[in-house]
Amino acid sequence: MKLAVLIPTLNEEENIENITKQIDESIVKYYSNDTVYIVNCDSNSDDRTRELFKKCITKTKKIPFNTKKRGKGYNLIKFMNFCIKNSIDFGITIDADIKSMRQDWIYKFVKELNKGFNYVTPLYERSKYDGNLTNQLIFPIISLYSKTIIRQPIGGEFAFDKKFMELFLKEYNSLSFSYGIDICMTLCAINNDLNISSVNLGMKIHKPGINNMKKMFEEVAPALFVNLDYCMIGKAKNEFNECKKIYSFFEDDFTKRKKGNILREEAISNLQKPKFDSIIRETNFIILNDVSSETWVNILYYFINKKGAINNVEFEFLTNVFVIRTVTYWNEIANLSLLDGENILYQYIKMLNDKMEDK
Repeated sequence: MKLAVLIPTLNEEENIENITKQIDESIVKYYSNDTVYIVNCDSNSDDRTRELFKKCITKTKKIPFNTKKRGKGYNLIKFMNFCIKNSIDFGITIDADIKSMRQDWIYKFVKELNKGFNYVTPLYERSKYDGNLTNQLIFPIISLYSKTIIRQPIGGEFAFDKKFMELFLKEYNSLSFSYGIDICMTLCAINNDLNISSVNLGMKIHKPGINNMKKMFEEVAPALFVNLDYCMIGKAKNEFNECKKIYSFFEDDFTKRKKGNILREEAISNLQKPKFDSIIRETNFIILNDVSSETWVNILYYFINKKGAINNVEFEFLTNVFVIRTVTYWNEIANLSLLDGENILYQYIKMLNDKMEDK
């Protein structure tokens, strides 16, 4: 077996040595008799990330690249080209800011790939206030559209085989170059009817993403809506009644409320700009401090029915409504059990599914 593990980076000097050593220890433990590479694709970091990766002492061969372009997607694409050129069987990507990696992560991914799965997504135990882009947008729409529940269609840690990499390198577009890369990969696997699996990686501890929440949404939402195969929606007759088992949440103290309230106030102010008047009329959206589940589902349904023909102002509108809905959701789940909080997300899917069937 030939295996390559990617660490995509941009200014990750704080944790690059730690994650490189952890990956190396895992490889030595499980795959010392195989041909394995640790690959760093760096987006021209301003700090010492590349230098520290090169200096880090490992038993596994290290391969450094500087893509010289800002955007995680450039790093993934460079990595896949490396894998194809070097006849790598399996590729895995691990984010550089991960501080909770366990030695069995790589083993779990490879085990699924050896079973014949082409693409493996993560399941995390993460704060119930984390993963907001996944929870509010990606999970419900992908679950509506795919043949299975994929709880973390985006997430940072993925594994894939040569077949997937060859397909992706033929199909990717410019929306894959930055934060949109994760959803573009997942949609590639779904659109091509590849075998998809998930592995439970346990707790995920990494840099808090709230400061990048809007930027990530602005890059990921277009990648989702443009790359969806809308002919598939409604064909997967899944039962979306309720969550029976919690994979993705652990309880913790809520530290985001102050920052969230600031973002919400900014979003409410933004939505009062005249450029949004026409879409507010079309969607019957009322600017309030809170966005209910029903209102959010109606907005998602509106955008699904546009079938990718969404302009920049409409995406900006959706971004601001997302921020308000996210903070509303945080407040809704503050005193709920983990299961009840998770079931709000499953209700999105059921409501969307009902709307599609009634169409």
